[in-house]
Amino acid sequence: MIQQDASPFSLASLPDEHYLSYLWRWANLSGSRSLYAGLFALTDSRTLGLARALTPQFLASVLERMPEHIDVNAFMLENTPERFFKSLKGTESGFIPLGKNVGVDFANKHLRWCVACAKDDEKSHGLAYWRNSHQDHRLMRCQKHGLRLLKTCHLCKRHKALLTKLGQSPTSARCQYCSKQLENHLVKKLTPFQQWLEQLHHLSNHGVQVDRNSLIRRVQAVVAGESALMKQSPRKLSERPQKRFIDAFNDTKACDHFSFGEVPYGALSSYSQLHLSYVLNPDINHSSIIYALLGWVFLSTEERKASFGTFSAGKAIKDSV
Repeated sequence: MIQQDASPFSLASLPDEHYLSYLWRWANLSGSRSLYAGLFALTDSRTLGLARALTPQFLASVLERMPEHIDVNAFMLENTPERFFKSLKGTESGFIPLGKNVGVDFANKHLRWCVACAKDDEKSHGLAYWRNSHQDHRLMRCQKHGLRLLKTCHLCKRHKALLTKLGQSPTSARCQYCSKQLENHLVKKLTPFQQWLEQLHHLSNHGVQVDRNSLIRRVQAVVAGESALMKQSPRKLSERPQKRFIDAFNDTKACDHFSFGEVPYGALSSYSQLHLSYVLNPDINHSSIIYALLGWVFLSTEERKASFGTFSAGKAIKDSV
């Protein structure tokens, strides 16, 4: 950016601070009029939409342009979603995304907040602070207060958020666009799958991340084996791998983590990004929820524990598959 580029010192990050929050404060101290202007100065990218700034591709471009005196690995661990789910691969020339972006309906388009945390953070950290942990979309609720993590109302959730409008996290339970009251309640009941997603969040805080490519190869083998058996001995529609995956997408409430909700199997042609051939394409970077659902549907309990990790005696463990 402006002043910080020429300085041997870097802005100290706040606890659990999201990288856009960090860059927003950096832009202010550098004299930029907005986060958009500051990011353009840093990355030479005229990215205007928030959704684009939340992609692994954009994060990789930010890391590439960071001043040399900043510890990029520490920054990734403390201030980016890499702490919760691995979407970048380190190379000699820097970090590259593991796959291209998914479609807009499956992408993160908004930053999330907990009202109780935001009120505390406003006093402790001031303006423009967003929590990194709240952006792990495997979570439905704040891990401190148990409140639903908010973003926007149902009617506005497809709207494109602009970096020029990004400021501090709201301290009230109102939609950022139309100011409609949002449901700000305690989330007491989760499906078994959502409980497991929470465990995956905590495992990643202990350094345990899923090996995406190994998972894809294993599920591909399972699906191919099941499909071959079905050709030899045709089974009911409900037993087909694709049908089981869509049913689980709805029944486990994995669908609640996306803007479009439940997907009837008969309407699958309109949701090509839920086709197993698409989901299991290693060249595409999917939501961590989709990869967790693959393990939930196609792996045994023991193999799932080995692939994703588990807690034992208070320690996070991941065995080789």
